[in-house]
Amino acid sequence: MTVDEREKLYNEVWAEPMTIVSQKYGISDVALRKRCIAAGIPVPPAGYWAKLRAGKEVQKIALPALTKESKKHVSGYAIQISKDVKALSDVELLSEDPLYIYSMKSKELIQTMRNSIIIPSQLRNPDRLIQEHKDEMNYREKQIKLNPGYKNSQYWFRNISTKSVIDISVSSEQIHRAYLIMDTLIKSIEQLEGHIETENYSDRDYCTLKIPGGIWNMSLYEDKTTTGRRYNSTTTYTGCLNIKLHSGWYCDAKELIFSDNEKSPLENQLGEIIYTLFDTASKDMLVHEQSSREWDRKRQQEELERKKEQRRKKELQKLDSIEKEAQCYKRAQLLREYAQALKSLSDISVDSEVSLEQKIQWILEKADWLDPLVHKDDFILGVMQHTE
Repeated sequence: MTVDEREKLYNEVWAEPMTIVSQKYGISDVALRKRCIAAGIPVPPAGYWAKLRAGKEVQKIALPALTKESKKHVSGYAIQISKDVKALSDVELLSEDPLYIYSMKSKELIQTMRNSIIIPSQLRNPDRLIQEHKDEMNYREKQIKLNPGYKNSQYWFRNISTKSVIDISVSSEQIHRAYLIMDTLIKSIEQLEGHIETENYSDRDYCTLKIPGGIWNMSLYEDKTTTGRRYNSTTTYTGCLNIKLHSGWYCDAKELIFSDNEKSPLENQLGEIIYTLFDTASKDMLVHEQSSREWDRKRQQEELERKKEQRRKKELQKLDSIEKEAQCYKRAQLLREYAQALKSLSDISVDSEVSLEQKIQWILEKADWLDPLVHKDDFILGVMQHTE
């Protein structure tokens, strides 16, 4: 829910009992209470409405500021997407303006963050994700020392891990530096209404960075060099740290890599990383809408072509039917002409079984049966099918 929706829900649950408010949203009062708790909305305590009806004094709890947890369920408190991409014209979708979809206030906030990030020299009050990574890495290292055979097991990662953590893969010499970079990045992203989630998948840690308008898989790793042969190789860390961000799948996939370099260490690039994430998210939303519209137009054109082909086939079938009717009509006229010719000849030889008059009558009946303008049934042949 948005900040405005949060405030609206707060006023509603303090104006009427939860059982009544929940009906407006089509959910149970229990589900509504859970939604309020997740968004950090205080609800009336037990007995509140009974006291109010009895005329007793009651106290309304003020709507508190968003906490770190409640921010995960509320949007628009820092970053607002002011452009509805579906309402934009095709020309507007081609805009190259940076951060185009965000409000002016949001652009200023992102730009300020871009220019003001400073990484401390000491890791004080680390984010929960940093502390969890430290604890989990210590635990996994102890498990490997106690059970060396885990490394040779097919499921070694599952044997030594207790929880998912952020994806950091660096040497012990660079771990403190990596923590400082990641801790600063996490805290900066949270100020811009973003957050990071972790999960275990396919025997490794995965880290997902979510911001308003975009989702990225993120990892922080150190470059390595390998020397020697396959079964007798040596891996050496180079000290060069990288942040890799990956978004989308297949043809829509996008990858951003920021690395230490001679001009600028990774610490000095965090502001640019955050700005690039939001700007790329903005451009991706525009491109996605363009692709969606192009796809819709393609499907509509294909549907028009399909209907056009259907009409063409029907016209051809109709033409074939008319041609068949015309042929039947021509045959009927030919039979009538022949019957007329028979009437004018008195000396023509006919079958001994039928008279000339009977033969002429039979020919005329078959002509009427063939003629699509007459539609006469035949006792033996039935109804003439002029169309398929």
